[in-house]
Amino acid sequence: MIESQIENQIAEKATALFGVVDGIHDILVDAGVSAPLASVLDEVVSVGLLFLISYLADIFVRFVLYRIFVRFAHFTNNKWDDAFIEHKVIKYLVHIIPGIIFLIATPVAIRSVFWVNIFQKGAQIFIVLALMKAIHASTKALTDIYTQSKDYSDKPIKVIFQIITVIAYFVGGIVILSIVINKEFTSLFAALGASMAILLLIFKDSILGFVAGWQLSANDMLRQGDWLTVPKYGADGDVEEISLYS
Repeated sequence: MIESQIENQIAEKATALFGVVDGIHDILVDAGVSAPLASVLDEVVSVGLLFLISYLADIFVRFVLYRIFVRFAHFTNNKWDDAFIEHKVIKYLVHIIPGIIFLIATPVAIRSVFWVNIFQKGAQIFIVLALMKAIHASTKALTDIYTQSKDYSDKPIKVIFQIITVIAYFVGGIVILSIVINKEFTSLFAALGASMAILLLIFKDSILGFVAGWQLSANDMLRQGDWLTVPKYGADGDVEEISLYS
């Protein structure tokens, strides 16, 4: 309900702004420009105004909203917000707002159905990529937070969050593919279910690493700081980390 109200408000404001652009067509025609050329120029101005509004919105969220959150985090004793700022989680999230504005205002600014579809798909892909980056950055922040805790120092925290990152990129890739080919996410995901054997083969090393991490943790076989020697592979030194890839 709240999201629909916000979308309606953005659409109303965009309509009011682009209503000014609609008058350009009449001005050009009165100035002697042919109607087809005036329509093209009107469309170009509308697209330019659309990008300008999205760019200004991006500047606002980066230099106003983001800095407000950063200052608020400095006044708190919580380590969570500091970790999220350090890994740019909030910075990626605020980029979603200009993408939403661009997505909603596109049908108002552009009359051509073809270009509306192109720009809306681009905006949707931009939003998905921003969310994927935010999730990836969140896993890094949460890894730093939990590895500093004594309760989780001997747990494969990094492995768990790396698995979450892999799943997020996998789902995000399917979402982007569904946007590009204009297919429903659920139907596309169901179709990929038939190719699960191939997916398991692709992510074999990740799955084996995840299982190995849990086995090491459950049996308390290896910890950070242990001295490990494997002459066969020329390994001789301290264990620095236990993760999905190392």
